[in-house]
Amino acid sequence: MNLDRDDKPINTISIDGVCRLTLEAKELNSSGLPQHGNDTTTTPFVITIVDKNDNLPKFNFSVYQAAVDENTTNIPLRILKPEGIVVTDIDQTGNNEFDISVQYLNGSDFDGIQPDPKSIRGSGNIQLRLTNQFKFDFEVNQTAQYRLVATEKGKSNASSDQTCIINITINDINDNYPVFTASSYTAYASEYLSDKLFESESILNVTATDLDSGIRGNITFTLGGDPHFSVSKQNATTAEIRTVNVISSEGVLDRETRDKYYLTIEASDGEGGRSNARLNVFITDLNDNSPVFVQGYRQFSVKENQPTFDSEIVINATDNDQKNLSNSQVRYKIHTPSYLENNFTINNITGNITLSAEIDFEGLDRIDGKVTLTVEAYDLGSPSMSTNESIDINFQDVNDNVPEFTNQTFIMTVVENADSGTHVGTVSATDKDGTPTNSKLTYYIDKGDREKFRMNGATGDITVDHGAKIDREEYTMYNITVLAIDRGTPSLNSSALLFINITDQNDAKPKFNQLIYVTSVNESANSNTTFTVCPASDDDLDSVLVYSIIKAVPTYSPGAIGNESADDYFGITNDGHLYVKSGALIDREVIYHVQLQINVTDVNGVVNVPQTDSARVEIEIEDTNDNPPKFNETGPVLIYEGTLGGYVLTLTALDPDINPILSYSIVDNPLQAFSIDRRTVVGVITRNKTVTIDREKNETLVMNVSVTDSLHSIYTNINLTILDVNDNNPIFTPNSFTTNLTENNGSDIHDIYDEEFVFAVAATDADSGQNALLTYTIVEGNFDNSFYLKNTTV
Repeated sequence: MNLDRDDKPINTISIDGVCRLTLEAKELNSSGLPQHGNDTTTTPFVITIVDKNDNLPKFNFSVYQAAVDENTTNIPLRILKPEGIVVTDIDQTGNNEFDISVQYLNGSDFDGIQPDPKSIRGSGNIQLRLTNQFKFDFEVNQTAQYRLVATEKGKSNASSDQTCIINITINDINDNYPVFTASSYTAYASEYLSDKLFESESILNVTATDLDSGIRGNITFTLGGDPHFSVSKQNATTAEIRTVNVISSEGVLDRETRDKYYLTIEASDGEGGRSNARLNVFITDLNDNSPVFVQGYRQFSVKENQPTFDSEIVINATDNDQKNLSNSQVRYKIHTPSYLENNFTINNITGNITLSAEIDFEGLDRIDGKVTLTVEAYDLGSPSMSTNESIDINFQDVNDNVPEFTNQTFIMTVVENADSGTHVGTVSATDKDGTPTNSKLTYYIDKGDREKFRMNGATGDITVDHGAKIDREEYTMYNITVLAIDRGTPSLNSSALLFINITDQNDAKPKFNQLIYVTSVNESANSNTTFTVCPASDDDLDSVLVYSIIKAVPTYSPGAIGNESADDYFGITNDGHLYVKSGALIDREVIYHVQLQINVTDVNGVVNVPQTDSARVEIEIEDTNDNPPKFNETGPVLIYEGTLGGYVLTLTALDPDINPILSYSIVDNPLQAFSIDRRTVVGVITRNKTVTIDREKNETLVMNVSVTDSLHSIYTNINLTILDVNDNNPIFTPNSFTTNLTENNGSDIHDIYDEEFVFAVAATDADSGQNALLTYTIVEGNFDNSFYLKNTTV
């Protein structure tokens, strides 16, 4: 028979390895005689079973399933199945101590996982924890398998080890960011022609990968840097970059505005991991720019009949399309007036303009000698684009033409007895030269006038000379030679004959159509404004009428000082038109009416016979709104506080203009307590019943008001004094009083109180003046009239 200390029933709690026996000794009676006394006796006997180390540690299961997140350290493994690792050695103390370790399946030690505890006595739960130096990588291994070994202390042979298998599942975490195949990319996109339909263009495919699994490895692509480009996912790892039809602050894709874009493409996984790459997009050129002239409009000068320009004329244009391409190479053409198409040439490469034939100033179609050429600059792109620019060539006139009279013979007449200065006639000549310097003529009488006539050198006018007496009975005709000389260098001249016939004098008197003319003019009329005509007629065929103003009588406006003259207000022309003189300062507020006396004279009348007539002109000065209104002064304005409607004051103003339409308004309305009636010709201000004015808050108010005549606005402040109303109750300060009195302070046998000061009460009233004067009274509690107020008013 074998006794096992570790087996039942010896190892039960009640026995615990100790066997307690009772030994009995019995006397054997073989004599057959009766027994006297006890024939048995007993004694206890204890047997202690000494433990022997005959049991190995034992795990509660042979295989465990565990899990842990990748890339984590110093954390316990999660035991999934079965729950908890338990190891037990049923030997007794001294024989049941063992060490716990983790090994690879081949039996070598693995220090990435540490058991806790490392040593156990009897039985214990084991926790497995990753060390600080070790972590799993899901992307390398998704599972791992190790041995958990329990080794009895003091034994090193393998037969003393007990093991179980730990199967570990590695959980993937988002520890890998997406990775592009390159850190930067280069792409090319065509610029956009605004006159063509936009077509989106694919410019690049990019690839990124993520080693994580599931949603953690699901890549989303985004593109930043400019709205002209977009990104779309093609498959799990590839995205396509395309151009987008969008107008940003820089416009559409225009290489000449911006020839490259720096973009950032970002790849992000499902849990926020992200990386990016740089994308450089270069815009390829299209022929979308016309050449631009460098200098802009220019003009040049050259003398007529000259074979070359004084200085070289070179036209230069540039093209903003990409340099060194046909799109930006510029050539030139010239377009001339049709009648000069053979006179100019241009070098199509250099833009140098030259004369191919001389040009006659007088043959040009403009009197100022200006010839406008149109230069076309075009590029060599396909299709070609072009720009036109005008240049002006100013041809200078040379004095190469002789003056020519319009007639070689002129015939004129003049009445006898004509006054000095009487106009006889005009000779005229022309000069084909194109400029005033060479074509402007001066006229002279060469001979034959017998000192009776004078010629105006500038106009060719012939007049009766000063002091000359024209007598038909002496000469009926004068045969005169006149010259026309130009101002060129050297000057050129020609001559003509002038015959002046003498006729009889006239004797008719001019006459106004009316004795009185009535008209008006606005005071703001501009200088030289014609406002009426006062015509006169003369029956003579050769009458020369001259108008004049003899006198101007003003009528002054009410309130004017009355010392202003109207002499410089008006003038009259030689055809009877009345006009406002230059610099005249007409003011209706000073003078509102002017009476003129005007004369007309026939200066071609008979000598010593008056040839004049007169008329009266009544001129009404029309008003212009040229004066601002002015407020009449207002005295102090007093109003009572409270909520009251009613009249406050009336605003009035004066405007010197006629029938001014004045409008009054409140600009700054304090407390919005007032309103104004705009329907009246004066500004009647009233109080708004809904607004309360409290004098205790505002003793004065300032109201800003305005008056306007539709053109001018004037502002003024109205100071309002708020009068007090008894609208506040007195308030005791404080609102209760407490004091102590000694009883029986009387001095006589009847204990009659002597007069004694008890306390003083005080109150305030926010009102002012008489409304703030207070009277004090005891209203209750004064039993037997024991107290009284000595001073009842304050």
